[in-house]
Amino acid sequence: METRFVGRLAKFYSATRALAGAIEIGAQEDFWFNANKNQMDQNFTHEQLPSGKTIMCHTWKSGLVAEETHGYGLLEIAIKFDYRDGKKVDETYFVNKRMVSRKTYEKARVKYIDMPASDESLEDSGATLLRMVAAERKARRLRAKQHKPNPEQAKGIDAFCQKLMGKGKTEDAKVWIEDKRHLLGEMDWRGSKHLVSRLTELGCVRILACKIDVYDDGMENTGHLVVELPSEPSARNKILRMIDRQAEQVGYTGDPDDGQRYAYIKLD
Repeated sequence: METRFVGRLAKFYSATRALAGAIEIGAQEDFWFNANKNQMDQNFTHEQLPSGKTIMCHTWKSGLVAEETHGYGLLEIAIKFDYRDGKKVDETYFVNKRMVSRKTYEKARVKYIDMPASDESLEDSGATLLRMVAAERKARRLRAKQHKPNPEQAKGIDAFCQKLMGKGKTEDAKVWIEDKRHLLGEMDWRGSKHLVSRLTELGCVRILACKIDVYDDGMENTGHLVVELPSEPSARNKILRMIDRQAEQVGYTGDPDDGQRYAYIKLD
């Protein structure tokens, strides 16, 4: 059950990042092509209004609308309509790059005179998912508190991390991330740097960027971090909770505290 839930949540995070990227660079065709690889009879429009609002529309060759998004900025606020056979069947709401409930969207919408009102006749699926997220996180925190350390599991985690640190190019992430050409996973540089800074603030002894891919233009990227955990229990707990939340974005759950020296963070 948990695996299926985390998988659904990971797909949401992935779709959110893709939509944000489409809005940022105007690459509507790329976004919808990646989201609908099995559907080729498509038409796309991308319109920027004088007010600053962007409207992106995806229609089938028959002329029926499949999806339409209205938004400002990089998901500063947005609403996405999903259609089936030309009939609207779902709405998804975003504020400050996050999926939100209908209530939160409507509260934010008052600042934008041309943002569409939500449709109360449709189920607020975003609010349902957000409640599931909150409930699952609460359950995971409870399990973490009740967890009894497993030394064998700790050995396995440390062995995996040590092996990863020896593969390919590995750098001190705090130094490496200062170069704006260096990115983590699908994040931009600001998001990448924020993650490393946050891990540092929480007390990680070391943060290592592992298996770094190097490109001809000087760009570097990795989806693998290894952090050395502190010995203090409260700091370890905060770091592992943050890693768990990061993990759910790519479809897995973080490891509990088994007394391990290292923790792995998968970013893509």
